[in-house]
Amino acid sequence: NPIVRFGNEAQKKRFLPPLLTGEKIANFALTEKGSGSDVGGIKATARKDGDSYIINGVKCYMSKPGHTDISVVFAKTDPAAGAKGISAFIVDKAESSYRYEEKKLVFECNIGNMIFEDTRVPKANLLGAEGQGMRIAMTNLDTYRPTVGAFALGMGKRALALAIDFAKKREMFGQKLIDFQVSQFKLAEMKIMLDAASLLVYRAAWLADNWKEKSTLEASAAKYFATEYAQKVVDQAVQLCGGYGIQKGTRLENLYRSVRAPRIYEGASEIQLLVISRELLRLDQLEHDTRL
Repeated sequence: NPIVRFGNEAQKKRFLPPLLTGEKIANFALTEKGSGSDVGGIKATARKDGDSYIINGVKCYMSKPGHTDISVVFAKTDPAAGAKGISAFIVDKAESSYRYEEKKLVFECNIGNMIFEDTRVPKANLLGAEGQGMRIAMTNLDTYRPTVGAFALGMGKRALALAIDFAKKREMFGQKLIDFQVSQFKLAEMKIMLDAASLLVYRAAWLADNWKEKSTLEASAAKYFATEYAQKVVDQAVQLCGGYGIQKGTRLENLYRSVRAPRIYEGASEIQLLVISRELLRLDQLEHDTRL
């Protein structure tokens, strides 16, 4: 998506076809240790050297670091300018070398660090203009965040289906668990939470598909609500299923571990609330100015 939105024609012709066919895999290298939520605080640097840039720094929690062919990497071309000095680069593993190390998380996922040590990248691979990196990053997070919500939503829906199936079979006090009103209430609450989250995700997805100039508030709302409430749904499913829900190796136990991470990556829940409040106040000011 960064190349689609900000790449020039030469970059699009070169990098997009193998990504669209699945021949090559890409990732988005933004996060660093100590600057996950504070994007402007990244430490990676990129200095000009002839017809190239030399990148140094470490990107953390990257998807498929050992299998990625093309990465959009963010680094500071002007460290003194802070966030305004961030630029974005297309790093092709076929021409630019870097190391990687895998990290173990509480759920199964191919995650690790990408280590850039005097990694040479052609000037032609600068995405957009120097200093445009922050805008590129934030614009693409508006697209990514609803997809994280959709991911969490899928886990919540699976948890609900597992809970219903369990409740239909489990017998206690001479009747099925599903026959107890308290069980029905829990299932109803889970369904409502998932449906509400779905609507927010679909709205943000529609805005992204239709290339609306700015859907920051809607993207953050979708990400926040879907990830927060998907975890609540999974937790209620585990509670309803009792010991089965925490039994190692079961599908529900796997969901219980996996659903926690989406509340953190692509911007933690607290960051989403901050983004939403800022956008709300910005829009309110615009409306006020228009009335005047």
